[in-house]
Amino acid sequence: VQIYSLNKKSDVYSIGVLLWEISSGRPPFCDEPYDLGLAMEILHGLREKPIPNTSEDYIKIYTYCWNNEPDNRPTINQVVAKLNAIILEVTNYQVNSRILLKLLEILLIIHCMEKCLNLFKILII
Repeated sequence: VQIYSLNKKSDVYSIGVLLWEISSGRPPFCDEPYDLGLAMEILHGLREKPIPNTSEDYIKIYTYCWNNEPDNRPTINQVVAKLNAIILEVTNYQVNSRILLKLLEILLIIHCMEKCLNLFKILII
């Protein structure tokens, strides 16, 4: 049995799930019972499928965040950089403003999380 802890890599996984949820408009595995069986399947690599017509670059970001091996997940800074690249790219074209606003909202949340974590580290030391 492998024990998992909450850390930066688990936070990145959660960001990936949140990104998928934004593209789908629904919670992950909403048609499945949220039980130990589902948790074990996710632990063994079960992931939601990408939503049709979702940007390949966007899919790559959240699937990279979902990597089953935590050490192979991106850093939060890499996720932010990739999301920023998508935002810069899509602002050159007409884009669904709801998606753009959600991406900006996520970047703000990530930034706030980083600031809170840094403050928490200072308080502990």
